[in-house]
Amino acid sequence: MWQATPLVLEAKSGLVLGRRAVGMIQTTRLYVTSRQLWAAVTDRLTTVLFERPSATDFQTVGDFVETHLRFSYFYLWEQANGRLTPLYGEDGLCYGPLSEREVERRYVTTYVSTALDYPEHSAKDGSLHEIEYLASQRRADGEVCPTRLAGVVWHQAGESSLGTLRELRLTRDGQAIRLREDVFADLRLGGERTYGFGRVTPAEVLDWVCPPELKPCPDEELCLKLPEGRRCHLEAHVRYDSTLQTAYEGALEPVVGRSWDLDRGAGRRLTPLGVCLSPGTAVTPSAPMVLRPAGPEPWQMVPEP
Repeated sequence: MWQATPLVLEAKSGLVLGRRAVGMIQTTRLYVTSRQLWAAVTDRLTTVLFERPSATDFQTVGDFVETHLRFSYFYLWEQANGRLTPLYGEDGLCYGPLSEREVERRYVTTYVSTALDYPEHSAKDGSLHEIEYLASQRRADGEVCPTRLAGVVWHQAGESSLGTLRELRLTRDGQAIRLREDVFADLRLGGERTYGFGRVTPAEVLDWVCPPELKPCPDEELCLKLPEGRRCHLEAHVRYDSTLQTAYEGALEPVVGRSWDLDRGAGRRLTPLGVCLSPGTAVTPSAPMVLRPAGPEPWQMVPEP
């Protein structure tokens, strides 16, 4: 059986949460995906467990994390508006009560970068590009507010005695791992981490509790129940399946992930993950359905067992 632990992450530096390239601009997502959380936790946990980790160590720890932990998508959280989850409606894509454009205005900024041509001691031709990122702070009502993202960590029941992140422990090969102190307290998310981006730490937000739609079913395999005949909005990328008896209203998105390549290093192997319903898509199941969150893979929607 799985349990859900709510978690809020506070950005300590900008977050580059790559989406796609538009001309010379590398755009960013407005949220953290399950795959990005899985990769960040795998990276941090491997460096905790191994003094000089190899590529095989990263793969082994990644499998361990996928077995024992799962992550929801993490969305921007504001004191006034709560968790800004996406939804498609008459006005297009919104995040909570805010339009997509308003969220971008509040959080997204850019910087310009280029590759260097070292023999010529100059910028490399054709390499100038602009990178979007979520700023670590924003100004609201005359005050500076930190950027926070809220989500859920699912874990096997019995891995935690109190169901809180502070008490959550994992054990691997006899070594106890404290998730808050050993992993989340020094987590790096997204891209451009070697340039100082991606630093997050847990934040104490008493108002954030696990919403009903993210509470797992009492099954051995992690799943979230979808209400039959009722319109609801997806919070993650979900594999599109034309055989399911479900009405959709939203967007389809081809999803590609970056993986570790044994010869070329981190992020050098592109992995097609399929065509997915994008976050915010409205679905109306005509039969009992459940969502199955996966670690590095898109979620799946299947008939309820």
